[in-house]
Amino acid sequence: MSGDRLTHHSNLKIGRHYKRKLGARSYKDYSEVSVEEALQRIIDDGWSLRKAAQNHKIPYGTLNNRLTGRHVKKNGGQTSLSANEEKPMIELCSLCGEWGFPFNIYEAFWQEYFR
Repeated sequence: MSGDRLTHHSNLKIGRHYKRKLGARSYKDYSEVSVEEALQRIIDDGWSLRKAAQNHKIPYGTLNNRLTGRHVKKNGGQTSLSANEEKPMIELCSLCGEWGFPFNIYEAFWQEYFR
């Protein structure tokens, strides 16, 4: 497939975008920068987890998990395909639709699978 035919698909959003329900538990009321700063204080300056959590307004459990490498996946359901695997399938389906050929995502999967 030629890249110039697919340029109009560059704004295509891939993946799932989960939205929090009203009244549900809030996640991540802090920035990644503040987490990194807090972790640097813990490692370099010898701060305790509790002191860094209170000072940077980050939950203690979050800093503990980051420090020990737990819970590294995103919140919500995990996707079966990565964005790099999903993008060619979407482009193939869109291109076939433009040409007038009915082509669904399952046929795109088999097309990519048997390459």
